[in-house]
Amino acid sequence: MWRAGVCGVVIALALGCAAQTEGDELVRGKEQVLSEDISLPPGKLSQGMAWGCNRCSFMNIAPYASQVSYTGTQCARCGQRIKLKAATAKNYVCECPHCRARRNIGRPVEGIYTCSQCNKQYRLLSDKTCASLAAAEKELLFNEVAHALLVALGSNDHILCILPFDCPKALASDKREQLSEYLGSRLEEALLQELRTARSTVRLTDRIRVAARLAELRHSKTYGEIETQKQLGREVNADILVHGQVTMTADRILIRCSMTEVESGVLLMVKSFDMVQNRYIRAMVQ
Repeated sequence: MWRAGVCGVVIALALGCAAQTEGDELVRGKEQVLSEDISLPPGKLSQGMAWGCNRCSFMNIAPYASQVSYTGTQCARCGQRIKLKAATAKNYVCECPHCRARRNIGRPVEGIYTCSQCNKQYRLLSDKTCASLAAAEKELLFNEVAHALLVALGSNDHILCILPFDCPKALASDKREQLSEYLGSRLEEALLQELRTARSTVRLTDRIRVAARLAELRHSKTYGEIETQKQLGREVNADILVHGQVTMTADRILIRCSMTEVESGVLLMVKSFDMVQNRYIRAMVQ
């Protein structure tokens, strides 16, 4: 049974809560989100309305309902049953990923927010932006790198060798090797996929065998004595060498990719690719 007195108090409390917590402070606008603060955790966003229980003070979420009349619900913590005005399509509830504080906001605007309760920052992104970021993290644009390499080679027969990537010296040696191996294997996968799609006659050397041969050369102290690209090409049995130099910021990774012909030493391509770091790379370099 509904209690009219309690219902009226709770309705007023719920609507008053919606009026008092109109959203946390928007710190930065949409244009800056992708370039600077992608490492910040995303706040949860749902359609509906947040309301506080007058018995236990728990902040509940009333799901969106198409009607604007009063609807029955109950507190998720203490079970008190109430009536309140249904949320409309114009209202959203945002939850801080740090302290789980819930706030009513009239319209979800992309940007960086500061939580009014714990004073920590988080980001709100649209579904479209989240999808594009997920795709960027998954692909890391290596399909674009592979396509640029094959376009530069043309239709001639070549044996291509991907040399270890030069990673930032600020990283520990084990992390440099791990990052170099990861980037090289991702580029190899993208190249193999591009070769199948384009039906190219270019062939790839086995990266595992190349890594083993380079390790032997380093161990025998002859790697540094190889003076020319031609000698290095003979050692790894390739006529085209692909180099990668890596520069990193807090949330992005810049790869300068170059391709050299072994016999002539001619630089066939130099191109830089700016990519969003995925979760694996962020965890690797921490």
